[in-house]
Amino acid sequence: MILTADREELEVVLKKARQATETKSALPILTNFLISAEDSVLIIRATDLENYLTIKIRAEVEREGKTCVNSKKITEIVRNLNSATVQFELKDNNLVIRGGRSVFKLPVADPDDFPEFMESPEVSEYIGGEILINGIDKVEYAIAKEEGNIALQGLYISGYEDEIHFVGSDGHRLALFYPKGKLSSSFLLSRKSLKVLKQLVSSIENIGISISQDGSLAYFISEEWQLGVRLLEGEFPNYMGVIPTSFSREIKLDKNELKRILKRLSSIAEGSVLPLKMHFSNNLLVLEVSDPDFGEGREEMDVEYTEEPYEISFNGKYVLDAIDHFDTDEVIFKFTSPDTAALIESIDEAKDPYKCIIMPMRL
Repeated sequence: MILTADREELEVVLKKARQATETKSALPILTNFLISAEDSVLIIRATDLENYLTIKIRAEVEREGKTCVNSKKITEIVRNLNSATVQFELKDNNLVIRGGRSVFKLPVADPDDFPEFMESPEVSEYIGGEILINGIDKVEYAIAKEEGNIALQGLYISGYEDEIHFVGSDGHRLALFYPKGKLSSSFLLSRKSLKVLKQLVSSIENIGISISQDGSLAYFISEEWQLGVRLLEGEFPNYMGVIPTSFSREIKLDKNELKRILKRLSSIAEGSVLPLKMHFSNNLLVLEVSDPDFGEGREEMDVEYTEEPYEISFNGKYVLDAIDHFDTDEVIFKFTSPDTAALIESIDEAKDPYKCIIMPMRL
């Protein structure tokens, strides 16, 4: 195998492919790339047995061939080369890497030991790259980090009437992004798969989607790359059934002012919980945080509210996470009672089809 490729293009591709490898594994082959030179293309494959990534870039192929090489070392070497192009040559059980006045030799592994990649089914539908990126960015924060229910450890994507739903929940909060669109598939993606996918997707392209015959793998396909993802097992909860639909109070708040206040109050408490009390009365919102070990804080902000005084408590970090993902300058807090979930919505649903619900705390 002998080939030459653009160094900058190759650096970008190797960095993306690294996300799909396994850094610590009982199977050393999973720390490698499978590199193939065919026609005028360099093909790089990477897998951790949960994600199966194939990326192609243009190359001048003098001699075809394939080999396995350590993904970390080849990525770092290419990144640090001071040259416009990179040459790979497979010679005497080593991959020789040349760039400018630099020459490196890396030991290689048998390509036959690399896990087999299943051929993807024919693309059945498409999703816009921008929608996919926004869906992951807006909802990923709410996915459970540690939860007995494995279904809550992933991002749920599904078609719903004339919308595409991106849903994440950890049992205490739920985030939903619901842009207009059509999708007949539904699948549950792990955090690792989301990380790999975000590195690959461009906002200007449409991504093809197909599901394996046994339903265990979803494939995301573009002109330059293909990612097969092993789907999480388990049934995602009926999220539409937990979103409240009737409310006793609806209060519009300035998102940016509330965000600044919550960040200041966050300095009082440490850890993952910020015990926040919100008290509404006479066009005023009073926000209070109290921690016996670290002190207390109090903030005020003007609001349009003339009803009876109303008080409710939350984990303030959940509120901050939620409002941080709205694109509008104002949000609407909708309350039913101090003991039931509150709904936060965008002031402009057409511009920002995103909402979240947060369970209250007892303080």
